[in-house]
Amino acid sequence: QNLKIGATLFYRQFNMPFIRNDQLYNRFRFSGKENLVAGADYLYSKGKYQLFGEAAVSKSKGKAFLQGATAHLHDRIQFSGLFRHFDKNYHGMWATPFSEGSSAANETGLYFGTRILPVKFVTLSAYSDLYRSEWINFTTAGPSNGWDVFTQADFRLSRKVQFYLRYKNEEKEQKFRVKEKYEDLPEQFRKSRFHFQYNPSEIFTLKTRLEHVFYKGMETENGWMIFQDVQVAPAKVPLNLSARIAWFNTE
Repeated sequence: QNLKIGATLFYRQFNMPFIRNDQLYNRFRFSGKENLVAGADYLYSKGKYQLFGEAAVSKSKGKAFLQGATAHLHDRIQFSGLFRHFDKNYHGMWATPFSEGSSAANETGLYFGTRILPVKFVTLSAYSDLYRSEWINFTTAGPSNGWDVFTQADFRLSRKVQFYLRYKNEEKEQKFRVKEKYEDLPEQFRKSRFHFQYNPSEIFTLKTRLEHVFYKGMETENGWMIFQDVQVAPAKVPLNLSARIAWFNTE
């Protein structure tokens, strides 16, 4: 009742081979006409705690591994963590694990998250994610690092009024052209948002959002946006109407 174990064997064959161009970021990517992946996974649940993980190896001998845990320490406190590692030559072409990149390859990372309900009408959420790539990606000129931090506070004052405040900072190394060569330099996004929702009646919903984005790379830039939504959903008619007016200004 507490433990679930699974195994996966996946074979794919193509009628034409994948032939990569001669770029460094392609050196360890899949090529050829067939691929084989074998893996095992588990989920252990006991009371307020869960442990889960998966490991796999592909035909290229590249390996992938992740291990996660969640803990409901209290009805109002929840923690989660996840470690993942994907070799640069792991080929899981349909894999969609928790990762910063778009594929399950060339990444090692550690994630922590929490959700806290300090009082009845407030929910606090936060996470931090650190990750590293040991080989060149399409957007980098060498091994690279990155990290994200996210916080959000949700307020539900009544059935009619709710809003949230959000802040996210993301910083990673990206390649920039410096004089005659590419170099990895820090690229940063800072995003702040205020979102307000008001339901004056059962059929009307009003949503207002103000958002600011700060960007820092070779230069610094700022962007602003504000919008107003109006939604109408009559109870007796299968119809949902929505309209938005938005203003934005970005460098």
